[in-house]
Amino acid sequence: AKLLDEAVEAFEQAKQVQPKNLDVLRGLVQVYTAKRDIERVIQAYRDLVAANPKDTYSMFVLANILARTGKRAEARALYEKVIEQRRGFVNGYIYLGLLLEEMGETAEALETYKRALLIEPRNPQLQRVFESMLERMTRGKGRQAFLKEYAKFASEYPYSTEIQRLYADQLAKANDTQAALRQYQRVLELDPENVDALVAAAGLLAKAGKYEEASQYYAKAIELAPERSEIYDGMATTFMQVKDRKQAIAVLQK
Repeated sequence: AKLLDEAVEAFEQAKQVQPKNLDVLRGLVQVYTAKRDIERVIQAYRDLVAANPKDTYSMFVLANILARTGKRAEARALYEKVIEQRRGFVNGYIYLGLLLEEMGETAEALETYKRALLIEPRNPQLQRVFESMLERMTRGKGRQAFLKEYAKFASEYPYSTEIQRLYADQLAKANDTQAALRQYQRVLELDPENVDALVAAAGLLAKAGKYEEASQYYAKAIELAPERSEIYDGMATTFMQVKDRKQAIAVLQK
């Protein structure tokens, strides 16, 4: 504790000499963090961000601390700056969305998550956050209300293959096989080489007893992604359903 006090004194003296020296400001962040002096940590990060407005890492950390200490308006402004400077940084959108939810800004939170999904539609954390919010929004209204929100999202971005696929995945989860197949077909119209859509559609067709059509989808998927063993497994299972053991064995050997 005594050494930390001496370190604080030394850094503060250095700050008086060079108030925008980044090494000095980072040092203050470290010592105040070690002392667990939250208010001074916040001020040290504010000084650091003011001295270097492009330091999005420090800006993001400061926003997180402010959000956790109830300073939501300032945190929101910083998250928005982080996103402005690093549009591909998905965590910025996630944390901003969570903060907006806490602030009761549901519509803005939803739009924030959508913007993030356009950047990283396969991000599992982002998908969970988005789905959780939709579930809260549609609680007590039935599964169709939940799917309606996904349908709306898909209609807003009709040429985004990945957003269309997310909607198809939700229809498949809801066991709406025909609607899911139509939606996967929509994905394949936009991107005929979308392997995930081909495999998902093949699985649904096999489940519906349309084994010949399912095998065609699997064959196309294997042609595009010959290294993915789970596709061979699905195709072999389809051949087994129609008692074609020879074909199933051949596929499994591959």
